[in-house]
Amino acid sequence: MPYGHPLARAADAVGYTSRQCVHVAAVLIGSVIALLEGRPWAASIAGSAGAVLLTLAVLLAVHLQAQRDSAIDLVIEGRERLNIVAVEHQRQRLLSNQTRHDLASRLEDVLKQASEGRKFGLLAPPLFEARIVRAVATELGDVIESLRSEGISARGVAQAERLIARAVSPLYGQDEDALREELSRVLELLTG
Repeated sequence: MPYGHPLARAADAVGYTSRQCVHVAAVLIGSVIALLEGRPWAASIAGSAGAVLLTLAVLLAVHLQAQRDSAIDLVIEGRERLNIVAVEHQRQRLLSNQTRHDLASRLEDVLKQASEGRKFGLLAPPLFEARIVRAVATELGDVIESLRSEGISARGVAQAERLIARAVSPLYGQDEDALREELSRVLELLTG
């Protein structure tokens, strides 16, 4: 990958932040040892190092998510066969029975909730619009069936995962046509 590619930048950020975590953890361990030996100055260093380590851990999680998203972007683009560890890992994860069946089950739950028209009382209502989901029930059922089939593409599974996971997905919108179009795209990628 060229350096300017988001995956390359994310991988560099993961490596750099990981190394920073190791260095700050060493400072934290050293200051805790010094504190246990009765050195009062070590308490402020230990506290500061702990706060920095916590911040770096959050930053590392953000960089890891960016790396994962960039690898999935490459899979969706049809570049799933690239000899890059992050892309290979995502491809294997997406094609695993567990991932495919989990996605199918989540979509079934959406369909079931929409068709039941449940009253949620004190519970929060679903994030999707039930009438929109009911209108595309056939297409959603086709995607669910395909996710449980063998020989589907990682591209389609990745697109199905994005349909469920992204807050800006048509699944959570008000546009029936947009959701139908996205389900058609997912189905095409799954079976194509």
